Amino acid sequence: MQLTGLNFIAGARRDGASRLQAYAPTTCAVIEGTGFVEGTPADIADACAAAAAAFVPYSTLPLEERAAFLDAIAKEIEALGDPLIERACAESGLPVARIPGERGRTISQLRLFANEVRDGRWQQLRICADQDELIDLVGTLARIDGHWSLGTGKEV
Repeated sequence: MQLTGLNFIAGARRDGASRLQAYAPTTCAVIEGTGFVEGTPADIADACAAAAAAFVPYSTLPLEERAAFLDAIAKEIEALGDPLIERACAESGLPVARIPGERGRTISQLRLFANEVRDGRWQQLRICADQDELIDLVGTLARIDGHWSLGTGKEV
């Protein structure tokens, strides 16, 4: 695992004028290696703009592609191996015995979310057999959501 300390914004690595240094919380000693670029307000604005621009294209991807993305993140974290554990221990002060469990939990959650995305039930899609069923469903959603019935315009 090679740390560059660069920010990754909109698909590109960015360096900066100012760097932050990691310290070991148990000894207050500098952790040798690369410092981390301190993001500027412009970096933050660019990252937010890139995230906003990516939202619609990502949200229109098929569920399997979104799930595969989460699985790929889990696989990459797993592939980092012992260097990730060593660095996490150095930066957090947590014992070596705890970090593999933290990594395992993160990987498991990513894979769980990938399976939920694949399953699609979270979308709560429903096929209504007839108009009366649709009206019942809309009325129920309106009561759950707030104050107005979508079907009648009357306060619920």
